[in-house]
Amino acid sequence: YFAKYNDSAVHTWNGSSWGVLPDLPFSPSITPSLTWFPDLNGGSGGLVYIGDDGKLAWYNGSAWTKLPNTAIDGYNQVSQYDPIHDLVIFSNGTELYKLNSSLAVTKLANPPFNLSSGCSLLSNDPTTGNFIVTNLSNGNWWQYNVVTDTWTQLKNLVNAPNFSGHCGG
Repeated sequence: YFAKYNDSAVHTWNGSSWGVLPDLPFSPSITPSLTWFPDLNGGSGGLVYIGDDGKLAWYNGSAWTKLPNTAIDGYNQVSQYDPIHDLVIFSNGTELYKLNSSLAVTKLANPPFNLSSGCSLLSNDPTTGNFIVTNLSNGNWWQYNVVTDTWTQLKNLVNAPNFSGHCGG
């Protein structure tokens, strides 16, 4: 799946050709985030679209369903699926939310640094469900536990890559 800048269509790639999903149920976003959420739709999965200014929708394979907007402002959305806890976290950089498989959205504690797509690298540990995040402004590494809603800076890491100074905004 691919969403272009300010385009109401989400594009698909099946390995040999491009396609297009139906138009979104709202105006397009400048910097959306797309995440496949396998636990939606009775386990058949669905595509979650996180757009500017709190716009949320999911695609069930035939149609988009608009979800209630969050209070999230701005753009540069990021999102990541967590297979251990069956949820998706998403952020505009300064606010953090989770979406569960019942499509309920919960506001989480704000991250200790900017999580926007140009200022962090976000990944999920498929064993623990914790998120591992590097702050591209200073190269520090963090762990986020979605169950306890806590951030812990990881220190004394041996051979950890240093991305300090790579924040794009």
